[in-house]
Amino acid sequence: MTEIYWITRLDYIQGFLIALLILTGVMIIVATICYCANDDFTNMSPRARRVLKWTVPSFAIMLSALCFIPSTKEAMLIYGIGGTIDYIKSNDKAKQLPDKCIDALTRYVDNNK
Repeated sequence: MTEIYWITRLDYIQGFLIALLILTGVMIIVATICYCANDDFTNMSPRARRVLKWTVPSFAIMLSALCFIPSTKEAMLIYGIGGTIDYIKSNDKAKQLPDKCIDALTRYVDNNK
């Protein structure tokens, strides 16, 4: 049951990551402007350098996490279909079901010609 709870929370986790990604992106833009604002690049702002040092890797990590976290709908499909496929592979009667369905459809079509 806890799996279904966490699956339903995935959309909110994605939304939180998107908000953090936007905030971090704005911080990167501002820090880059401050970093490059000096005419001579010898006296750059150490605060901007420190902000860039922490925000760029965190931006990359959040972006990659966002790419790999499925939405709630996708996770439900993965969870449901994956369990069904595992059940069908382990159950002998379920393996015979597609053949029986095809035979039944063939008989039905032959009788209705």
